[in-house]
Amino acid sequence: MATSGYLVLATRGYFFMATDRQLGLRIVPSAALERSRGDKGSCDGVSIIEDGVIHYALTPFSKRENFTIAHEVGHLLVDSFDPEDDMWDWLADQPDSRRLVEDTCDLVARRLLLPREQVDAVLGRERASGTAVVRLYDSSEASREVCAIAIAERLGCEGFVMLAKAGTGRVTFVSRAGRASPAPWSGDQLPMSHPLRTLEPGATQVLESWWPRRTDSDRRRYYEHATQIGGWIYAAFAENDLWGAVRLHLPEPERRRAPSRYQTCRCGWAGVAHGFPCNSCHRIPCPGCDECDCDERERMPRATCHVCFQSVLVHLLVDGLCPNCR
Repeated sequence: MATSGYLVLATRGYFFMATDRQLGLRIVPSAALERSRGDKGSCDGVSIIEDGVIHYALTPFSKRENFTIAHEVGHLLVDSFDPEDDMWDWLADQPDSRRLVEDTCDLVARRLLLPREQVDAVLGRERASGTAVVRLYDSSEASREVCAIAIAERLGCEGFVMLAKAGTGRVTFVSRAGRASPAPWSGDQLPMSHPLRTLEPGATQVLESWWPRRTDSDRRRYYEHATQIGGWIYAAFAENDLWGAVRLHLPEPERRRAPSRYQTCRCGWAGVAHGFPCNSCHRIPCPGCDECDCDERERMPRATCHVCFQSVLVHLLVDGLCPNCR
């Protein structure tokens, strides 16, 4: 609500305040956004900056509104950079620049709503975990999403902190630590064979876990600490065993990486081909026609040598003799 030129987000004992002159923004709740939430319903708050106005969906009995508005303040800060700044050139070269901007705005929201000092006061030296997200959420006015971001920052290794709905198995939010991959995205479903599917209400799960790269059978090993409270799954995944989940830590089998090389093909395709070469012709199958040189040879006409009766390509015969018999 706006009062005497001030923007005030009122919560239980927590106030986020900024003057309209400092931000140049008006905050407007939108009934239209309540009826049709963005991202296919993967979040419970949506906002749009347009003409200096943040439109956000009202979320009664939720702390999500704070995160929504603070996230949009992050967009305002990013957009305020000089168009000639080198940052924009660097950003354009990144493989997923849009996701990088969104992650940056998430971090801005976390810093605004949940200062590091407050996190340290609640958790002390406690390790990042699923239950740590719950403790932080219960002890602050920050949303689940902001608490997940704060806990991901405490992992200390590659991994991610994830929120999911227990009833549907739908992932609603993910905060990554480092360049953790593979990792879920908001809106993904928990894999049907994943241990989180068996997590009971009120239970805590600490074990060696995984997340699929492409299929359930192609996985990356993670260690997991998760709990289910109030219909929500709070899970922390880390590449290191932060919670003593297992006694014996064997190295993860090294995955053989397929080579890449520039190729041209008779079908007209030219470019960088990725894959394992054929054992016979040592050529990567063409991405255009899915054939190697062996496939081409098999279609070429063949004939039999008059002496050794070996089948050879027609153009190799001279007076009916193969190269070995001439």
